[in-house]
Amino acid sequence: MPEDAIDRVLQLCQKNYLAQILLKAFTWDSLTAVSATLQAGLSARNLADQDRADAFIRAWCAACGLQKGVANKFRNQLNTLLNSGDYTDYGAIHARVRKAADWFMPRVDEELVAPLESHIKTWSVKKRTKRYIVELNALLSEVKRKRKQLEQCAVITEDLAKSATE
Repeated sequence: MPEDAIDRVLQLCQKNYLAQILLKAFTWDSLTAVSATLQAGLSARNLADQDRADAFIRAWCAACGLQKGVANKFRNQLNTLLNSGDYTDYGAIHARVRKAADWFMPRVDEELVAPLESHIKTWSVKKRTKRYIVELNALLSEVKRKRKQLEQCAVITEDLAKSATE
C-alpha cells in the first residue's frame, strides 16, 4: 500500500473517531434517561414531602429537556461540518465546539448542577430519603461527567486546530 494512501486512511480514521467523540459529548440521552427513570420511580416512594420532590424533578427534567433540544440542533450543525467533504476545517470545528461549550457549561452549572446540589443538601437531612439521595447523587455524577466531556471536546478540537495549522 503506498504511503500516501496510508496517510489518507489514517486521516479518515482520525476524522471518524473525532466525529464519534464530539457527537457523543453533545448527546443528552443518558441524562434524560436517568432523570426520567428517577421521575417515574418517585411516585412509588414514601417520601415525607413527595409533592415538592416531584415538582423539583419535573422542573429539573424540563430544564434538561430544553438543553437536549439545543444539543440536538448543535449536533446536526456539527455533523454537517464534520462531513463537509474531503477537507476537514478543524479551525471551524473548534470555533463551533468552543462556542457550544461556552454556551452549555454555564447553563449546565446554573440549571442542572446547582439546583441538584441544593436539593440534595436540603433533602439529605430529611427522614426516609436515603435511596432518593443516592439516586440524586448518581444523577449529579452523570451531569458532572457531561460537563467534563464538554470541556474535553473544546481542548481536543483546539489541539487539532493548532496541529492543522502547523
